[in-house]
Amino acid sequence: MKRNTYIILTISCIFSLIILKAIITKPQLPQEGFSPSVNIEEKLNLSIDIEKLKNNPSTLILTALTLAYLSLILIGLANLVIFGIRKFKNKPIVDIVSERKKFSLSEKGSSKLLFLISLMIFGMYVILIALGNFKLPIPQLPLIFNLAFQVGVILIVLRYISLKSLGFSLSKKHLIISLRIYSAILPVTLISLLINAFIAKKMGIGYSPNPAIEIFFLLKNKILLSTLIIQVVLLGPIAEELFFRGFIYKLTKNKYSFLVSAGLTSIFFSLIHRVPYNILPLFVLSLALCYVYEKTQNILAPFILHFVHNFVSVCFFLAIKELL
Repeated sequence: MKRNTYIILTISCIFSLIILKAIITKPQLPQEGFSPSVNIEEKLNLSIDIEKLKNNPSTLILTALTLAYLSLILIGLANLVIFGIRKFKNKPIVDIVSERKKFSLSEKGSSKLLFLISLMIFGMYVILIALGNFKLPIPQLPLIFNLAFQVGVILIVLRYISLKSLGFSLSKKHLIISLRIYSAILPVTLISLLINAFIAKKMGIGYSPNPAIEIFFLLKNKILLSTLIIQVVLLGPIAEELFFRGFIYKLTKNKYSFLVSAGLTSIFFSLIHRVPYNILPLFVLSLALCYVYEKTQNILAPFILHFVHNFVSVCFFLAIKELL
């Protein structure tokens, strides 16, 4: 099949998905395994009992995490100053030079990869609708589909792009660079979060949490909760880095500059998460991930940054969950 054929098929899958979402109501999935008193569609009530706060050991954990996070922000501010000084002196922000690896996938292969992923998304949504309408008693359905999607993305990307071409080597220097960049974007991310919230409020957009966070706080079954944590901390970063940095960024970088390629990749990355209140923070995170990958040419570097970001968030959520 020709490249244009795959492009047409990809567009057809996307439009079909949009039409399905517009004409078919969201299927009602079983809520077993979630809090019996709260429906997953309702707003979360994250109020904390003060008495419970005083007598709960998780309070100490949350306090320690908060202090560690504040320390990390201070380190990040220091790194921002250092990076700014280096930039002012026309020096590279990080002392690392990696030979840029050429994107080996052809236009036809790229089109086919996009088509297979769009077809997988469309097929999974159709199955989800069917199972929802039949009201089959499968409480783990959302997690199963999310797991299948992440594994599917990983397998499809690795079917067409080898890890060797993406750079896959554990380097102490790359690890340090990833952690320094992560600390530096923390204050920027917090500022962008405030700006995002202000803009959303002015536009009349109501707050809606990330679906994964919503499910996280409603889950009562420890096995399901552990499965979700693995998806958020490990499988999610692997799938997203392979697709966004390993494929989308490298594909656009073949034709455009770093800023244009990173910008386009980051817009796609932030919008696909479908959380209006997190668009700017996700955009900032993605820019940092693209920068780390561009400088190291090692897909493990942005993965480590992404992993640390999600891991820190999950640690906070676990401590808060114990206080609710």
